[in-house]
Amino acid sequence: MVAQTPSFKRQMVWAALAAAVVVLAFVALFAKQALDTRSQALAESFDSAETLSRFVEDHAYRTVQSAESTLARAADRYDPRADKADIGRELRLMVSTSALIREIAVLGADLEVVASSDARSVGRVLDFPAAVAAARSRPGLLSVGPLRRGRRFGDAVGSSDSTSHFYLAAVFVPSSGDADTPTFVAALNPEYFTAFYDSILVGKEGSIRLLSYDGNLLASTLATPSPARYQGDRSPFKDFLPQRESGRFTEPVAGDELMTAFRVTRQYPLVVSVGLSRKSTLAAWQSRTLPVALSLGVLSFLIMAGTAFWIRQLRERETQRQRLAASEQAARQVHARLVDAIDNMSEGFALFDSDDKLAVWNEQYIACFPYLVAHLRRGLQFGELVEIAATHARLAEPEAGDWKSWRLAKHANPGSPFEQMLEDGRIMMTMERRTAEGGTVLIARDVTAERSAMVALQQARQQADEASLAKSEFVAMVSHEIRTPMNAVIGLTGLLLDTQLDGQQLRYARNINESANRLLLLINDVLDFSQLDAGKLALEVGPMDLRDLLLEVTNTSRILVGTKPITVKTDIGPDIPQWVQGDSGRLYQILLNLLGNAAKFTRAGSIVCRARVVARSARSVTVRLEVVDTGPGIPKAHVSRLFEPFERGTGEDTVQASGAGLGLAISRRFVELMGGKIGLESVEGRGTCAFVELELSSVAGPQLEPPRPGRTPRSDLPKLRILVAEDTPTSQMVIRALLEKRGHRVQVVANGAEAVEAARAGAFDLIFLDMQMPVMGGIEAAVRIRIMPAFMHVPIVALTAQAQPKIQEQALAAGVNDYLIKPIRPAELDDVLEKYAGMHKQPTVEDLPAARDAGKVAQEIDWTILDDMRQAVGDATAQELMERFVNDVRQILAGLPGGENSDDHAKLTQAAHKLAGLLSQFGAISAASLARDIEEKASAGAAVQGLVTELRTAIDSSLLVLGRTATADGPGHFN
Repeated sequence: MVAQTPSFKRQMVWAALAAAVVVLAFVALFAKQALDTRSQALAESFDSAETLSRFVEDHAYRTVQSAESTLARAADRYDPRADKADIGRELRLMVSTSALIREIAVLGADLEVVASSDARSVGRVLDFPAAVAAARSRPGLLSVGPLRRGRRFGDAVGSSDSTSHFYLAAVFVPSSGDADTPTFVAALNPEYFTAFYDSILVGKEGSIRLLSYDGNLLASTLATPSPARYQGDRSPFKDFLPQRESGRFTEPVAGDELMTAFRVTRQYPLVVSVGLSRKSTLAAWQSRTLPVALSLGVLSFLIMAGTAFWIRQLRERETQRQRLAASEQAARQVHARLVDAIDNMSEGFALFDSDDKLAVWNEQYIACFPYLVAHLRRGLQFGELVEIAATHARLAEPEAGDWKSWRLAKHANPGSPFEQMLEDGRIMMTMERRTAEGGTVLIARDVTAERSAMVALQQARQQADEASLAKSEFVAMVSHEIRTPMNAVIGLTGLLLDTQLDGQQLRYARNINESANRLLLLINDVLDFSQLDAGKLALEVGPMDLRDLLLEVTNTSRILVGTKPITVKTDIGPDIPQWVQGDSGRLYQILLNLLGNAAKFTRAGSIVCRARVVARSARSVTVRLEVVDTGPGIPKAHVSRLFEPFERGTGEDTVQASGAGLGLAISRRFVELMGGKIGLESVEGRGTCAFVELELSSVAGPQLEPPRPGRTPRSDLPKLRILVAEDTPTSQMVIRALLEKRGHRVQVVANGAEAVEAARAGAFDLIFLDMQMPVMGGIEAAVRIRIMPAFMHVPIVALTAQAQPKIQEQALAAGVNDYLIKPIRPAELDDVLEKYAGMHKQPTVEDLPAARDAGKVAQEIDWTILDDMRQAVGDATAQELMERFVNDVRQILAGLPGGENSDDHAKLTQAAHKLAGLLSQFGAISAASLARDIEEKASAGAAVQGLVTELRTAIDSSLLVLGRTATADGPGHFN
């Protein structure tokens, strides 16, 4: 506040009072003038309304009088003996010449329409007896009845084509009539009056109306008049009629008032009213008054502004002094707050000015770099600070160059945060930013604990990964251990069912088989869930027959129903495509899970597998697959839990049902892998709908023929010589029985080593190897057998109880052509036998992963060398030499170093020399040339890592080509 003297205060008070008196005098004069003109404007508006009401009343009188004349003319021409159709035509002619009348009707004594210009009205009994009674009480004069909905008498009240239209009933009884004299009624068109009223300018808010004595609104400038708006006690005329024939009053409307003048129509019980908006009248008055008000306002403003300017000049000098004092005080407060904020920061803070001199720092900065405490001072150059710190800090992750040069470069181009390690082992993260004035802000923070926590987190993550791997390996081991005896149980049960059994024995054997298959499903669910949980299960996408899959899975589910009174049906939409791209096995498993749940909990009724297309594009189709049952339904609170692992729901049916509660959880994971969605819609007591929505790519046509389970083994297949390596006696018995039953010759051995010896000693058309056996496993045995020239073309099939992709990949990489997952199903075994018995394309060495480029290598084999050797030593010796050659090369390759350091060079030179000689001796000229290059460069001490890798690939391809041709017709054959 400005310190003011008593004299200064009195001067300001007198100046303000003088200005206020002048302004108030002007305002009072203007207010009187404005009120006078306002009253005059309202009076003129009432007069205008009264003048218009006379004009409108005259129009109403003449209009109704013309209707009366028309009805009187109709009465004169009416002949009750004439045909009613002729009377109607004459009435229609009268109506067609009048824009006012919509219809003319003739009423009998009972108000029934006996003739009309509109044939639809004939026979109707009109419902305004009061109007007819009034007309009969004053014959020869027209009576105006109520306003009715519709366009004519024949319209039904409230019908869809008439609710927005009205007519005015005009009733006329001839003066010479008696009790039997007919009554003539005309339907007058209110729109005739409305059109006339709309042509009269009464303003946007004004109103012209035609009403009956009782206040019934007959016509109005409103678009859709309300007939009951002024009836009864709400009529504004109840205090005036019938004593007065005219008058004026005000009536409220929404946010406004109408200044209304009314008049009674001569001879007819009608009232016309004209209302003008009070708000519009006052708006016009305000538009005339506003310029005067503005002038007065401007004059008052100039007076007050001049007074204020004079007072302001007196106060300006003192105000400036106080502002300066307040600014200085505010600056001191801001500085104090800034210093307090910097001192209380949890990070170290330092500010360097535009000359790179230290200006501000806090205690945390000293705590971060305690070796600087004796050197910090205002004005210290940043370069001097780096010189001091150079002996105490280094980079947390060493980089090229010394620390001092690196630190000065980071300061010159501040950017992302960086870390430094101090001599006491702490790690400091530093961040620098430029200020607007060219200075630098430095923030330092101790991140030692964070880095330790990060290392601990990485270790914990590694331990978790190791635990997950151990779990997966454990599940694989358990799966193998369970599947092996299950193979025996299912196989022996199948063999037992093929023998002659009495009724009780057959029932027991079937129960054993059914229980074993259920246990196998549980094992498969556990294994699938483990692979899904580890994220190692991949989809096998390919063409699939969607319609056939739906029919097949529905047929399979009928077995799950058993003896329950349930019908299982398939409802496939006509637009469902036949061939799509997808994982048919996983989709079959999903639908079988859903159908199995429906069969498990439905006691009677039906189960429907439904398929519909919900969306379609040029390249894909989105299908919705539903399984709908009539079971007990699921409580809403339990639906969301059913897709969780090991969740089996609640209730009596759930307790009695079997299963581990993994089916829906696995199905949900499969659907998510496919990019779709799965859900349940259920009403307790009314059944459940389980649905799956998937977007599947379209394919042009069938590319794969899906297997047909349960078919009879083909009898026209050739009988094969088969070697089986299996360590479990029961499993040996099962597979031997299955193969011998199909007419094949079988030799069974107990481990991989015996399988290798049996291959050396005999000839076989097909080999089955169990993957896990004592002494030697199936993978190692497959590698040893595959390098034998006589077995390059022999199909090898892996037998494994581990359905994990990793095991299958290892088997294929070892040279295995195919694999069967235990327990061995007869149908799957028949597929393998048919595939490799000559009825389909015989697998060749080109099908193996290691021989993908063997065709190129075959062109670089010197077949002349091989033919010369065969002719010199004979076929048998040449074949034995070839086998020894392959073994020697493999042995040298196994000990071949990588060529990554100088110690490898001598070994590489010696090994490459041996390989060059062996490969040349057996015609592998391309691989021999690579070996010589390695020998030359390794002896000179050059790096040969790339050549070693190339040599390994070339040798693998050459050996496979040589082994294949060892039993083929043409150059280089040895049989």
